[in-house]
Amino acid sequence: MVKTAVIMAAGLGTRFGKYTELIPKGFVEYKGKAMVLRSIDTLIDCGIERIIIGTGWQKESYEALMEIYPQIECVYSQRYAETNSMYT
Repeated sequence: MVKTAVIMAAGLGTRFGKYTELIPKGFVEYKGKAMVLRSIDTLIDCGIERIIIGTGWQKESYEALMEIYPQIECVYSQRYAETNSMYT
């Protein structure tokens, strides 16, 4: 059974326009809840025990989630601005 999942979150989120001027795309809310939190909760509900988040712009926002969810590890891509999530 799969126990590890990866969330790619290194991109700048420019396709979201004004919604990502101040926050990373994963923190854009849908029905009052950040999309990344929806994803994390769904993964945990499905039995995922380890969640790796590939980060870039505003990595601190994602790193703060490690204090709430012990399942999360963050991996920072220094080349996020030129490659988005591809290099990550």
